[in-house]
Amino acid sequence: AFCNQVLVVKGPAGVALIDAGTGNDKSRPQEPWWNQQHLPFLETLASLDIQPEEVAFVFFSHFHLDHVGFATSWRDGRWQPTFPSARHIASEREIDYYLSLPSDHPQYHPCIEDSVRPLQDAGLLEAAKPGDLIGDFRLHDGAGHTPGHLIFEALGSDRPLWFVGDLLHHPAQFAHPEWPSANFNLDDAATAATRRRYFELFADSGATFFAHHLGNAVQIGPHGEAWRLKGN
Repeated sequence: AFCNQVLVVKGPAGVALIDAGTGNDKSRPQEPWWNQQHLPFLETLASLDIQPEEVAFVFFSHFHLDHVGFATSWRDGRWQPTFPSARHIASEREIDYYLSLPSDHPQYHPCIEDSVRPLQDAGLLEAAKPGDLIGDFRLHDGAGHTPGHLIFEALGSDRPLWFVGDLLHHPAQFAHPEWPSANFNLDDAATAATRRRYFELFADSGATFFAHHLGNAVQIGPHGEAWRLKGN
């Protein structure tokens, strides 16, 4: 089943969130299933003994609306950072691209104004690049879905552990990495090439990884000239 999730990692460098979901109280009339949500997001974090001020890092794979929403909350008549002490990490290419789009551009979405720009205005949005080591993660290039899509490798794990954002949207894309994700990808050919590169790495290394829309952690193995989920 298709899902949206915010992944929480408690590591030596502090609490990190991988992506920030769809958000509450956001006006999304073009996406009615995400419009004006009222989800128990902070309550769920509290059940994990995490308060907003204790979050040290928010890592954005990219700036699509279902990955940035909970990064801001409506307080005192304006959008404000939900995690006021956190370093909010995104690709420099992603920041440069999306924060310069005019409102009539096909790739523009209001989430930039209500979920990303308030972080920049508060001085909490930090530009990074592939190869950087930040907190408990190494950043890797995953471009194709968006110009600066990032993939995150957890450091210090007992076995390879990765967070791949929207590298793929459906398990069928292991068998067919060339299949597009509807019209979500900025560059389908680049996305397919990126998938093949990482799928080969994950299969060879036995890595466990999370994809934003797949739910549970998965592992893959080779299957002819493609790949499949282990156990399938």
